[in-house]
Amino acid sequence: MKKLISFIQKTFFDDLEQMEKIGFPLALLLVAYGFFLSMINQPYFQGIYTVRNGFLCSLQQLMLFSLMILCLVRAGRGLSHKNGKQFFLYSIFALMFLFGFGEKIRWGQFIFELSIPEFFYKNNTQGQITLHNLKFGDFSVNKVIFGSFLAIIVSLYSLLLPFLYAKNIGPIRKLSDSFGLPVPKTTQIFWYILLVVPALLIPDSKRGEVVQLAGVWSFAMFYAFPRNKKALV
Repeated sequence: MKKLISFIQKTFFDDLEQMEKIGFPLALLLVAYGFFLSMINQPYFQGIYTVRNGFLCSLQQLMLFSLMILCLVRAGRGLSHKNGKQFFLYSIFALMFLFGFGEKIRWGQFIFELSIPEFFYKNNTQGQITLHNLKFGDFSVNKVIFGSFLAIIVSLYSLLLPFLYAKNIGPIRKLSDSFGLPVPKTTQIFWYILLVVPALLIPDSKRGEVVQLAGVWSFAMFYAFPRNKKALV
């Protein structure tokens, strides 16, 4: 038992900061709750737990907005310290999370009761003001760009980059540190896998909300507490 506790401590908690030690297990509880809820109470899972603008959706919106603010702060620090690389990279990241936040709130469609432009009415599979649900003939933006392409980018970033950085292979470490690119810690990667895998195994078509929560939550930890935090100005 002591060996098991020691293994868990070393694998999942050793190099985490206090907020991560609380945040990751809390995220796992939300994923686990969604997993079991989908099997024992599907109407509640679909109609309340994963409903649009429900708890999970609102939590993602909050985290995406917080990530945008974090990136703006770091871009500002890069500018004030005359670090053009960090200013450039985090300005791009801020725009990226602004886009994610905008898509998540449907660019204010329901908040401001906006009428749907004809373009989105014809080409959006859900009749919403969002880009990720656009479909042109057989080409689905969500499936091709936000599914396959984004999945590859996220996998390279969260799984391959930390390995290359730790092994100091090629110019990866030097470039990551000079730009202030947040590199996930090994413990964070284990948590990311622990969150995403059971979310993907949820036997329900609406598991996407839980998968997205697991991903956004992990990225919030990656960016807030990276392995190379000392490289940031």
